[in-house]
Amino acid sequence: MRQKSDTQRSSSFDTPYFVLFMMNALYFMVASTFTPYLAAYYRALDFSMLEVGALAAVGSVSSILIQPFWSHLSDRMGNRLLVLRIVLVGCTATILLFLLPRSFVGLFLVVVVFQAFFTAVMPVQDAISLTYCNQRRKSYAGVRVGGTIGYALLVIFAGKIVGNDADTMRRMFLMASAGFFLMLLLTRSMPRDDTGVASRRIASIGVLLRNRRFALFLLWAFAFQVGISFIFSFLPVHIRNLGLSTTHIGYAMCISAVSELPVLLLLDRVLKKRSPAQLLLFAGAALVVRLVLTSVATDFTGIALAQVFHGACFMTAFYCNMQLVNREVPSELKASGLGLLALVQSGMASILSSIGGGWLSDHLSIPAVMRLDAIFVSVLVATATLVYLFRARIPFLRQPDSVPVENKEGL
Repeated sequence: MRQKSDTQRSSSFDTPYFVLFMMNALYFMVASTFTPYLAAYYRALDFSMLEVGALAAVGSVSSILIQPFWSHLSDRMGNRLLVLRIVLVGCTATILLFLLPRSFVGLFLVVVVFQAFFTAVMPVQDAISLTYCNQRRKSYAGVRVGGTIGYALLVIFAGKIVGNDADTMRRMFLMASAGFFLMLLLTRSMPRDDTGVASRRIASIGVLLRNRRFALFLLWAFAFQVGISFIFSFLPVHIRNLGLSTTHIGYAMCISAVSELPVLLLLDRVLKKRSPAQLLLFAGAALVVRLVLTSVATDFTGIALAQVFHGACFMTAFYCNMQLVNREVPSELKASGLGLLALVQSGMASILSSIGGGWLSDHLSIPAVMRLDAIFVSVLVATATLVYLFRARIPFLRQPDSVPVENKEGL
């Protein structure tokens, strides 16, 4: 009897689900080794704030030009796992190119090449995860929490290893390359994903944009990302400007990662009582608070307090975005839908925030731009709240029956 019970317990363990959890953990562990420190690295090379913003925007341009290709290819081929392996091979090799140049033009070219692969990793990986979770009726939060844990565990140690000068900071590229290679090896254990094969019958992802709720959602995602991308791009520089070290950058990022845990644990339950649209409005309000607190911080205590709000704004928005894509996009176009979201957020919105924010920071200051950012997001939330409250009276939001969506429930 006991042997039978042990067998049942063993068979109930979902190995593919655990592998997806580990892939998320490993992806964010790799990201923690270099993404928080790139802006500080550029400043260590004596680049101006505008140049730092331009380099951050290069990745966004790559996202606009190349990301749709990878997402559409993965859906058209019907083998997202193969596309994921291709972009991971590219990431493993091209991030080592950061070790070569120190000039702005040289790094500009390297960022273009690297981001051509890196921007595709998360959308394709998320498409595989969402498809598997839908098929097995599993919670996506159980997969995404792996990323939060992985990021929090490694980001502090990465900050200590990276150091504070340009020469020692180059170690982060070696660590990241090794991490991408481990991800590539782990894909051998990921679940097969053949859902995309049906997309060969679909001529264009234009069907997604004919879904008016999805189009409005993309507009919100763009505006929200403009607000939050400035923090992602320039918070490390702001921390260094306060006289703190890269180790403090690691601590700040760890606090933000830990703040995601309670959000991930509670969101599925909250979404049973509140719509994703309502939670997105809450995320916008939390972002305003975070921007204001960061702008007035004069030491690490103030920075840490502001970072506590990261989970409430970023993770709430991220998870609700995944739910809305899952609801509004047909399964055979899941990677294209996520790629379109990435194009709007990591592409167009981040370009505006990085270049515009860098230029304004050179002429004003980072705290001053954060306060302007807070005003912008406040107006965004107020406008979106009015649209939500009066959505039944807005003709544009009356969804035509011809639009192919999986779930026609309201926002």
